[in-house]
Amino acid sequence: MDSKIVEVFDYKGHKCVVKKIEKRDDEYHCGYVQVGKGGSPYRHTDFVTDIDVAELTYSGVLDDVEGYFFGFDTDHLWNDKNPETKTKESVKNRLKDLVEEFKEKDIFKKVGEESNKLKKAGIQKVMGYLILVLPFLGGFAWFLLAEPYVEENVLWIGYLLILLSTIFPSLTKANDVFERFILLQEAQHNEN
Repeated sequence: MDSKIVEVFDYKGHKCVVKKIEKRDDEYHCGYVQVGKGGSPYRHTDFVTDIDVAELTYSGVLDDVEGYFFGFDTDHLWNDKNPETKTKESVKNRLKDLVEEFKEKDIFKKVGEESNKLKKAGIQKVMGYLILVLPFLGGFAWFLLAEPYVEENVLWIGYLLILLSTIFPSLTKANDVFERFILLQEAQHNEN
């Protein structure tokens, strides 16, 4: 089964995505509307009974498109009996109707507020780590800079990066770069 995004468009300030799915002897399209910037405790199942335009079958993130989405597919018996509902244009039109219905029923607002709360909680967690680590980093940096033999203390910087990369996994690349730097320093030191 192959799937690819065939169109991303904005409708009344909301990102919409149409994806084409090809399987064996059939193809159909899926439609997705962005309902939040990050994750959300809400799932499509929380709103299935509230929506008339489309049967929601998806909630989550999409490959190559940023945001949190609710969506539907057209791979059902009803769609097989009505093949015109499986086309890109049909799905695109239903997405526009879905945006209107989400606005009317305040679904964007409900999901968006919770999404923002989760994002804020994540930022607060990172800030908590920084509050714990920054005093240590400041003292450590002072020690390294005050020491007359800074070159010999390069290893301590490595230890610091390893510590930070365990707290902040996104620093792993910085740690890799530093490890290469240490190897070069050792090679130069051994040559002298």
